[in-house]
Amino acid sequence: MQRLLEERVIDRFLKCGDPHHGFARIYCPECRHDYLLPFSCKARYFCPSCHQKRVLADGDWVEANVLAPVPHRQYVFTVPRMLRPIFSRRRGLLGELCHIVERLLIQAYVGAGVQGRPGLILFVQTFGALVTFNPHIHVLAADGLFRGDGGGRRTGYKPAVLVDGDASVMMHLAEFETAVRYGMPLLVVVMNNQALGAEYYKLDAHQMDVKPSMITTPDLGGVGVAMGGRGRLARTIDELRAGVAEFVAKPGPTMIDLRISRTVPSVPYRRIHYGRDE
Repeated sequence: MQRLLEERVIDRFLKCGDPHHGFARIYCPECRHDYLLPFSCKARYFCPSCHQKRVLADGDWVEANVLAPVPHRQYVFTVPRMLRPIFSRRRGLLGELCHIVERLLIQAYVGAGVQGRPGLILFVQTFGALVTFNPHIHVLAADGLFRGDGGGRRTGYKPAVLVDGDASVMMHLAEFETAVRYGMPLLVVVMNNQALGAEYYKLDAHQMDVKPSMITTPDLGGVGVAMGGRGRLARTIDELRAGVAEFVAKPGPTMIDLRISRTVPSVPYRRIHYGRDE
């Protein structure tokens, strides 16, 4: 069944925009001009053109009909690699995963000491950037709680720290602009070894050429400043401490580009790719 679905999607994609497979004639009675509009496949994900149209149309509809006029934030909940085959064999558990995420967020919001209920939109995505099975939950959440009388209250921002890799930060760099726009006290520490970590250490462990996984990154601290926040480039522990002290003294959107060595893999990568647990 899955194979038939894939063949059907690919067949529709190959015919997308080809007038030989159907079209509509658009005619203007005033200027008397007309043109042919080929039919599209309307497929999700596989056809980039049709998928983007669907994304924009659905996004406009959600904004106009569902979202309240308040700030929102996005959360992503992932599943550990060892548990993913279970969800692959039992897809019905993905729905229960959404309920678990909903309960966790409600507990977190209510734990802020404000009475109400959060507004959440959750959806499941079952693949990642490498088009492998990678189930995860995307959540669009109102930045606060709604009361039963129709009112609401923001939970407020508490200082938060995000430690992430350089490639991951660059893939989601626009989120830092969101932090700047809303004045969020967020410190982003970029562990920057100028490489795609998972690919680099996998290639190195198999004694293959690692150069394709190496990337040159700009000064991400400077990028943070250019986006309206604060930032700096740190090459030593003292420079890192100075950047953190500046954030603690005056919390605000801050990005520290911490340059680290590729010769020291993290503990998970040592375990996964090299079989070492020291």
